[in-house]
This record gives sequence, structure tokens and C-alpha cells, in this order.
Amino acid sequence: MMKRSVLRWELSGIVFILIVGFPWHYVFGWLGGWRPAALMFPVNESVWEHTKLCFWPALIWALIEYPFIGRKTAGFWAAKAAGLLTMVVLMAVLFYGYLAVLGRSVLWANLLDFAIATVAGQLVSYRILTGPALSPSAWRLGTVGLAVMLIAFLSLSYFPPRTFLFLDPNMRLYGILPQ
Repeated sequence: MMKRSVLRWELSGIVFILIVGFPWHYVFGWLGGWRPAALMFPVNESVWEHTKLCFWPALIWALIEYPFIGRKTAGFWAAKAAGLLTMVVLMAVLFYGYLAVLGRSVLWANLLDFAIATVAGQLVSYRILTGPALSPSAWRLGTVGLAVMLIAFLSLSYFPPRTFLFLDPNMRLYGILPQ
């Protein structure tokens, strides 16, 4: 029974993340480049900023589902951290993979990339939540990993490293772009 309930929550999370994530891309612009919005919303067209499309909606979904299944499953936040990390890494890998094949960024491939990463991340979370119990060290590692991701997402739009992952390919700039 618990596996079925967790599966329903994780599948519902896919729908939530996709529905919320698509318009998430535009919120910073809709808010007129309001700098505090850079904490959560993409501020440019870099791969890093695009990972916010799945990270924040997935984290919001985890907060929504926690009262319903999180308290009943050991290692909930570690499972969520693994799912979030899967989404973020897979979005970047798929983007650069298809870019190498197609030679350019295309909208349909970006949308497919986002959808695949979202599904994969939620399924990773499901597998961990319904699998063998995590050891205390794995549980702690996941919680620390989640904290590190939060710190990264809350700070790197303001202080982006000068690497390809953070470079806006259109403007050739890093971080918050002039509006």
C-alpha cells in the first residue's frame, strides 16, 4: 500500500513540476528583473539558470508531499536530494549531449530535456523512498547534499563562477543580466 501511495505522489510531482516549471522560466522577466527574484527564477539563458525550472518546483512539491508521505518514510529528504541532483545533472548532460549532436539549441529539445530530467528525478526519489532503508550515514549525506544545493541555488545567480555552465550563450554574460 505504501509503495502505491508514494508512486502516486511522485507521479503527481512530475505533473506539478512540469506545469509549474514551464512558466517559471519567465517569472524574473515578468517581475521586471526584480533582483530578489533571482533567488528562485532563471535570470538568463545559461544551463545553470535553466536547472531552476526543475529544482525549485520539485523542492516545493517535496514540501507539499512531506506531511503526507515524508513523515512515514525514512530518509525522505535524502531521497528528495538524490532526485533533485538527478534532475539538475541530467538537464545539463542532456542539453550538452543534444547540442553536440544538433549543433544548436532548439526549443523542443530543451522542453524534452526538462521533461526527461523531471521524470528521472522523481523516479529516483521513488526508488529510494520505496527501497531498502537508508543507513544513517546515507540519510545524513542526503540531507547535507540538499543543504549544499540550496546554498548553491540561492547564491550562484548573484555570484556565478566564470564557467560554461553559467554563461548566457546569447548575451555572453554571467549572472543577472541588465533588463
